[in-house]
Amino acid sequence: MGTIAAMVSIALGAGSADSSPAAVWARACVVCHAAGGPTIIDLSTQAGVLRHRGLSRALLLDGTMPPSISHAHAGPLAGLHALQPGERDLLLQALSTRQQAAKAFAELAPPPRSEPLVGPSLVGRGCWTVPARGGMQVRTMLIPIEAGRPHRIRGISWQPEPGTPIRMLSFAADPARLLRTMEATPGEPLECMGNAGAVPSGALGAVTRTMTSFVLPDGWAMDLPPGDLAIEVTAEPAGRAMPVRPSIRLLPARASDSRTISAVAMMPSGLELAPGACEERVLDHATRGATPFVGAIVKGGAFLRSVAIDAIGPTGAARPLLAIPDLRMALVQPLLLETPLQLADGDIIRVTFGFDNSIANPQQPHDPPRPVTTGMPPEGEDATVVLLLGQ
Repeated sequence: MGTIAAMVSIALGAGSADSSPAAVWARACVVCHAAGGPTIIDLSTQAGVLRHRGLSRALLLDGTMPPSISHAHAGPLAGLHALQPGERDLLLQALSTRQQAAKAFAELAPPPRSEPLVGPSLVGRGCWTVPARGGMQVRTMLIPIEAGRPHRIRGISWQPEPGTPIRMLSFAADPARLLRTMEATPGEPLECMGNAGAVPSGALGAVTRTMTSFVLPDGWAMDLPPGDLAIEVTAEPAGRAMPVRPSIRLLPARASDSRTISAVAMMPSGLELAPGACEERVLDHATRGATPFVGAIVKGGAFLRSVAIDAIGPTGAARPLLAIPDLRMALVQPLLLETPLQLADGDIIRVTFGFDNSIANPQQPHDPPRPVTTGMPPEGEDATVVLLLGQ
């Protein structure tokens, strides 16, 4: 595990140029293109590959797939499903004819269904219906956590129902139950973001369609105090009206999970993007004492197009932690390291947000573009990076 890059490569199961086409395909493609996954094309079997061989080869050839959010640009948190040097050519060769594809992917098997994490099952209060058409919708749901019994957990899992419109669930503790005061009707999901006071949405982690379990590294845990567990639910139309009411499970901490994390929310304020405008915002967080960097959760709307996180040392030298220059919110995942990175006392964690309100933005909801300010998607932009730091 000599280097950070090697450590992450091993932790995430990254392949090498001499891997078999089926092994590369399973790591880089099937994570999204599986039955019940976030896409409508199932490439998890030999039959699926043969059915979509021509399209797959064309998208690999022009670089469209895997999407550039997964490309290895910089830092140990990027490139989760990126193709390593030589692997694109390996797949293109395997897909060049139907006969070669049938042979190369003969052993490809659907990924095993992951079992839900063991722990108490929790269901959000209330429910709402996502319409058949339209843009992303965000609602915050609340789950009561019984008083007098604080929980220490090391993870949260979600078992998505087939065809669910939910893309992402972000969690925060609301011990004072401040969000309940905003409910127009008790039990109804809130038409607001899940930032409860000083506690940011994502402070207790997040899960997505492609990463249904959020589990901290061994030895680490987070505290869930009595009150409410706020769940910010991001959903998108699925072609028909569908109810939204997620069920989750908590993974209790073990005796050995003795270190806890804190969440620091980096949120640009006063954003004003004129039609056609592109700009960057830079926010700094100064560390106090030796600080383990456990990971990050990236959240936002249609206009957040890039995120970079760097550690700035006392000499001003930058150490890349994360760089995603082509961010697609529908594909973004919580990013955790198997082994946290140690930051020195006084290091600055610098987060650079890149915004795009031009017609060239592939996530642009308007033609022509309209003015954009800080606010709720899809009209506004609520970009947030939650830094998960060890205490």
